Amino acid sequence: MSLPPSDFTTSLLAIMIASISSCSSGITDLSEFPTLHLRRYGVIPNNPKIQPANHELNAVCYHSNGPNGKALRIRGSRNRRTHQGTLDDFPDHADHSGEWRRVWLPWLKSLPISLDLGDFRAVHACWHPQHLALLAGRSLADDDFLLACADKDTPEGEAIEAVLKGIEVPLPDGQFFTDHTWTQRRQFRARWWEAPGDDTLCRDLVFPVSDQIGPVPVAPEAMAMFSPYPADARPVFFGHYFKPADSPVHPERHNVACLDHSAATGGPLVAYRWQGEASIQYAHYVCQS
Repeated sequence: MSLPPSDFTTSLLAIMIASISSCSSGITDLSEFPTLHLRRYGVIPNNPKIQPANHELNAVCYHSNGPNGKALRIRGSRNRRTHQGTLDDFPDHADHSGEWRRVWLPWLKSLPISLDLGDFRAVHACWHPQHLALLAGRSLADDDFLLACADKDTPEGEAIEAVLKGIEVPLPDGQFFTDHTWTQRRQFRARWWEAPGDDTLCRDLVFPVSDQIGPVPVAPEAMAMFSPYPADARPVFFGHYFKPADSPVHPERHNVACLDHSAATGGPLVAYRWQGEASIQYAHYVCQS
């Protein structure tokens, strides 16, 4: 996504909201090392603004220890598998003098959790004012804050989970679905910008649309998880959700747009060129297959 410049050669700004780390080997043809260089230093005059994703949080926690000396993210087989791309590209990742810990880990910790640029907003998964207020001005470079974020039972942990992973609504007991990684899930990613009512069903809230989610009621306690995005709010852009590669390229609402069309698994790379508009325009999407 880019801002419109008055002088294109000096004012263009790119904002990147996709995951840039922790890909499993074989998920994409992109090596992480050049991707990190591209994202950090950019190919345009001004450095791009980077948004961390859930993968970046996972990577930071995987390589950071708590006061007890244990890693903040369990280094079991599943977590290692989903982080294998990083481990392969940085074989010195355990060396404190190596490039991963000396250069890239501090940089990942420094990334802003969300961006509010006045006329539009950007976040990896979910714009939730209450959670964002708790995270405002904080950085994963702050050890105490990182420790709190690594614990899902703390207010900071709950907040950063929602902002970087989205609102996840539990399914009724005994029900599950299989996600794009072939993992069985018992909660689904929801249309967080909506205002669910008492008669809203799970299939009405799932995002992207999935025929695996049936017409079952939403648990009453899940309603408190939502903070609907106002219709008169400035546009907000996000990624994260792996919309099907063949899904139409259009916003979810006039001021809400997910730009993730499964580029990591062969879908188009989608961007939006914002030119000052209050309503997202179809013509301003840019796609690269």
